[in-house]
Amino acid sequence: AVERRALLAYAAEDAGAPTPQLRAVVRVGPEATVLASDHHDGTTLAAKNPGCSDEELREIWDAMRQLHQHRVTHRQLTADRILLTDDGRVMLLDPGDGDVAASDLQIRLDVAQLVAELALTVGTERAADLALEKTGATELVAVVPLLQPVALARSTRANLRQIGRASGR
Repeated sequence: AVERRALLAYAAEDAGAPTPQLRAVVRVGPEATVLASDHHDGTTLAAKNPGCSDEELREIWDAMRQLHQHRVTHRQLTADRILLTDDGRVMLLDPGDGDVAASDLQIRLDVAQLVAELALTVGTERAADLALEKTGATELVAVVPLLQPVALARSTRANLRQIGRASGR
């Protein structure tokens, strides 16, 4: 698991994606290892909601697309893993659950996760407009069948259930 997380951190860095740089992997006991990466001051998308600008949202999409251009996925693009830094950048935190040499399906799952998370965070209309702008109609249509709770991150599913209960669905 440690080697996989390190591999994904290095793959994200090699892709030029804005992720904290992995600085060290240190064994601290017979069954424990620490991965140390750069720290960046900022606010997560979850904490900043609803004060996100469209430009910040576009940068989030660009960061994900940078990974995808190198066939790397994040697989946990949740609002608490997207950092808006104090110096105006976007950082994708903890890409260790992703994939290297990702298939088209794995990339579409990443896109579906981001679409769903942004819909929960900034509203469906705004998220859909931005998704269409950043992916185009053809790619977005291919993602629609994946917009199901089973394909999304656990925290995203929990937020969907909470909204469903609040609206009586």
